[in-house]
Amino acid sequence: PWIDMLVYAPTQGNTSDNNSNTDETIEVGSIWNNGIVVETNEEGILLMSLEEWGCYAGDLAEFLEEYSTNGWLLPNEVQARTLNATFQNEALDTLNELLEAEAYTPINIDKRYLYDQDGEVYAFGFKSSSKFQEAGTQTKYRVRLVKIISSNN
Repeated sequence: PWIDMLVYAPTQGNTSDNNSNTDETIEVGSIWNNGIVVETNEEGILLMSLEEWGCYAGDLAEFLEEYSTNGWLLPNEVQARTLNATFQNEALDTLNELLEAEAYTPINIDKRYLYDQDGEVYAFGFKSSSKFQEAGTQTKYRVRLVKIISSNN
């Protein structure tokens, strides 16, 4: 199976593992707690993984068994739509500049990323015209996992 980590960079630069600093400003599009801040709200903070992997949709279960740990999961449909809406145009360009500066793989606007839609594997892209549709099992996709840091922590 084609499952491969495209990049794994150790924690570096502006990345913070410390959740206890309540005075810290957490901005969408920044690197915080080993992830990319996607959204902050009363429920918590949605992070997207700094790492990006390649995976056939048909091999996704095997991939998730190995990489879905410590609260990092495949995005659901709502989260995938949030990723798509948050990182468009200038916001995506700014994020990619940050990722490259920190030695991580930038998000590729020409690739499609996997997400879970009620137990089925779907894919989306980061183009504004991206369709959210069922993934083909023999197609190569990209994976960015997500994690929610609860505001109750």
